Amino acid sequence: MAAAKYPEFAGPRRRRMAIALTPLIDVVFILLVFFMLVSTYLDWRSIEMTTDAAALGSSAASPESEPLLITVALSGLRLNGNPVSEDDLASEVHALLAHDPAAIVSVRPIKDVPLQALVSVLDILRSAGIERFRLSEDLDRAKPATDPSSR
Repeated sequence: MAAAKYPEFAGPRRRRMAIALTPLIDVVFILLVFFMLVSTYLDWRSIEMTTDAAALGSSAASPESEPLLITVALSGLRLNGNPVSEDDLASEVHALLAHDPAAIVSVRPIKDVPLQALVSVLDILRSAGIERFRLSEDLDRAKPATDPSSR
């Protein structure tokens, strides 16, 4: 207050500092470039497969050859009804394909299985060199629901 009444005692006036936006924009741009370069890029490749409906008309396997059925459930994996771990899946499938090279691997996800679990099984098969597999639908989910009121 005294400075307002007596300007000679106020001293030199300070200039208000202006905030420069150019360095801020530069920092944001550098961070954007950094995260773009450091982030992992996903390899968006498609997985070639056939469904059971498409394979019924033109099955490449011989009539006596049984398909290898891999069931993907919340409780784990099953190969032809027998429990198998993800680590042993590729070797078990290779052993069965050694007996019947014409067999086709059929992968069947059960209801409520996350998509990532199915893709993990398909990745295991592809990394093991198994290229012929098809996607089979869950028979419980494929059945039409019966309406009790229509009886």
